[in-house]
Amino acid sequence: MQVSSEREDDKAWTRAIELDRLRASGRATVKLASSQLALFLHEGTVHACNNRCPHEGYPLVEGALDAASCVLTCHWHNWKFDLKTGANRYGGDSLRIYPVKVDAAGVVWVDAREAPVHERVQQVLAQLDAAMADHDAPRIARELAR
Repeated sequence: MQVSSEREDDKAWTRAIELDRLRASGRATVKLASSQLALFLHEGTVHACNNRCPHEGYPLVEGALDAASCVLTCHWHNWKFDLKTGANRYGGDSLRIYPVKVDAAGVVWVDAREAPVHERVQQVLAQLDAAMADHDAPRIARELAR
C-alpha cells in the first residue's frame, strides 16, 4: 500500500495510513514490506500488531477489541492479547507489537522491521521453555517450527 519511509532515531519508519482514515472504523489492515499488520485506534493511541493470530493464523483485525482494557480477542479460539505489550492473557504465544508514531500532519508511521535474530531466538526459546513447562504439545510444535 505505502512505499514511503524515513529514518529517525535509528529506526526505519514506514508510512502506514492516514489517522483520519483509521478513525473511520477504528481498525485497518496494512501491508508493510513482507508483513501484514493490524492497526487499532484505542483511546487516541494507535496500536500495531501482526494481523495473524500466533495460534492458528486468524486475521486479528476481525477480532474484538475490549474498549476498557485494550485487549484484543481472536474470534477463532478466544485467545486474548494485550495490545500494549503483546502478552497473551491466558498463556500461550505472544503477539508481535510494532512501534507506532503519528506525525503532525496526521500520518501514522510504523517501524515494521523484524527484531534482530538474537532477540527472536531468545524469545522463541523462552516461549518454548514455557510451553514445555505447561506440557502444551501444540505450542511446543509451533515454537519448534519457528
